[in-house]
Amino acid sequence: MSEQAPSQREVVGELVVNVVIPSVVLLWLSGDDALGPLWALVLALLPPLGWGAASMVRSGRVSGLAVIAFGSVLLTGGVGLFELEPSWIAVKEALVPSLFGVATIATAPTRYAVVPTLLARMFDLAAVEEAVEAKGVQESWQVALRRSTVYVGLLFLLSAGLSYGLARYLVRSPAGTEAFNSELGWMTMLSIPGVMVPMTFGMAFVLSRLLTTLETLTEADYEAYLLGHDEAST
Repeated sequence: MSEQAPSQREVVGELVVNVVIPSVVLLWLSGDDALGPLWALVLALLPPLGWGAASMVRSGRVSGLAVIAFGSVLLTGGVGLFELEPSWIAVKEALVPSLFGVATIATAPTRYAVVPTLLARMFDLAAVEEAVEAKGVQESWQVALRRSTVYVGLLFLLSAGLSYGLARYLVRSPAGTEAFNSELGWMTMLSIPGVMVPMTFGMAFVLSRLLTTLETLTEADYEAYLLGHDEAST
């Protein structure tokens, strides 16, 4: 059985735990009159680490994406705790989406392609396959899936560039200082409008184009292939 798409509550919870709480801690608790740079950084890293570990426990398996995200948080902590050059934050910010992008593009011609996997959470892919086979357009549908997967990979690479630029622009102070924590907090907070929002719109555009192609090929509304559509219509 495929995984269910995350609910709105889960998405909001993930944003709060991974973005809002770390940003607030880094921005307002890093002063010497509060926790100080070291312990504020440690506290800011704990919620994302705990969320990632809890997600893996709930799913009952170790996800490759979760491991990469988990490692990303640890790398951020490593730069701060070992007081490495702040430029390493930019490298780390670009590394994770770059890995996602390259891996996504690499899956395009395989049965592990990312887009069909995502569609399986919302659509009855068996019904889709039956429809495209009945119309004799299987190859055109497969080409559309491969192309969409490549586009998603390119979006990840775009986000890598945006993340790198944001980090290079904001994080310039020496690690282990209050200024470094503050810059890291602003980078984390501004990643929502600077990286997440463009990615969301990009993904929505790719999905919209793919669904339009599905409707053109099958001459049917895409809602007919949604999971639970038959039950909802009875």
